[in-house]
Amino acid sequence: MKRFIYFMIVVFMFLCGCKKDSVSYENGDLKKAEILIKMNFCLTPNFELPWLSCLPEGSGQATGGGGWWSGQATYFGKINNEKSYCETTFCFINEFGQWIQESMGIITVSNGDYCNFIAHTITTFPEVTFTGEIIINDGSGRFKGAKGTILIDGSTDTSTGISCWTGVGKILFE
Repeated sequence: MKRFIYFMIVVFMFLCGCKKDSVSYENGDLKKAEILIKMNFCLTPNFELPWLSCLPEGSGQATGGGGWWSGQATYFGKINNEKSYCETTFCFINEFGQWIQESMGIITVSNGDYCNFIAHTITTFPEVTFTGEIIINDGSGRFKGAKGTILIDGSTDTSTGISCWTGVGKILFE
């Protein structure tokens, strides 16, 4: 009889442990994920795009109109450099001789998913080094609803116009 009682206690504990609880997922934050991004990218200039004159007017300075991106990043993998590009939208030379630029574009990954971005950089001369940020704002596929900022540091080879940089940041995926 003792064995039967012990057996029933074990069965009772097992049945209580397997009781189905109702869980509510009304909080939409449960679907969000923030991912650390590390990138190593380069930009090859597109010399077919028109040059953009820098402000202030009369400075006599201009910058390339944009180019194609290549490289790799965590979560992105190797990007599709034929479908990843940017176009320069703004250039200003401040009182220290630094170039402040803004560009917009798309980063496309190997499966065709892409994310939209805006990049802000400050370039220092004569070193031709730059710092800035890439702001990710939505996209397609796995980048749908993605938002985040990646801080970048890089330099430009003045003989080729190729700029390369590394970056670290976070992207929030919804």
